[in-house]
Amino acid sequence: AAVLPGSAAEGAGLKVNDVIIEFAGKPASGDDFARQVAAAKAGEKLDLVVFRKGKKVEIKGVVLTDPGRGPDAPRAK
Repeated sequence: AAVLPGSAAEGAGLKVNDVIIEFAGKPASGDDFARQVAAAKAGEKLDLVVFRKGKKVEIKGVVLTDPGRGPDAPRAK
């Protein structure tokens, strides 16, 4: 998996090969994880825990962005 330059993942501090194991204080696995992400609101701050190079790493205060509004997405006029 890649972390694209300028992406929300890069902005959140994720690195190539990180595995998200907690999202907003809850275990991140399977369909539950997909539902948690879908239920989160743009602009909301959440904490992540990832598994990176054999260690748990906390990433605090990740601000979610609107998935349709990446850096190259069309802007409202």
